[in-house]
Amino acid sequence: MLEDLRLILFAAFAAHAMSDYTSFALVGCTGNFGTFILDELKKCPDDRITILSRRSVEVPQGVCLKIIDYSHPAELEEALKGVKVIISTVGPGGLESQVSLAQAARKAGVQLFVPSEFGNPTNGIKDESSPLFVKKKVQDSLKATGMPYLLVFNGPFADMTFSPYHPLCSPREAELISPFADFSASTSLKRT
Repeated sequence: MLEDLRLILFAAFAAHAMSDYTSFALVGCTGNFGTFILDELKKCPDDRITILSRRSVEVPQGVCLKIIDYSHPAELEEALKGVKVIISTVGPGGLESQVSLAQAARKAGVQLFVPSEFGNPTNGIKDESSPLFVKKKVQDSLKATGMPYLLVFNGPFADMTFSPYHPLCSPREAELISPFADFSASTSLKRT
């Protein structure tokens, strides 16, 4: 799964002059998914990685931590200076915070925003009662900034969809085999 995501992200970066993308800010990287993104970015020793967090968290050596408050736009903008790419992996409770983050990112000169979209497609949601409608708000906010953004719709992760006791799927064994490519990709967040 992560190899697929990495290929998607870096293909997008290449389309925007990959060599310019050496500074990343990660938001929500202390949860289930963000830690995997951080692990992959750490494999590129020349990249500058900043974690934006509302509270103090332990970060790996060489990674910068900036404590932020989403309700203070000037503080957000200052924290994002020098960042080329924001990758957000916030959970459902933090999705709306991406609106203020996107506005500050544009002012700070961020070149690409990857909002927390990982999962099923959410573009075109019209039902305001949907729990995913907040993602449409974030998408609309990103469009309004004029800043490039990347929506990653990778479908559900097997280990978040099925329990280990589900008779049809064991997350450790689940694999997606693409008829359009010469590789297979795990659909699990589990490290192998």
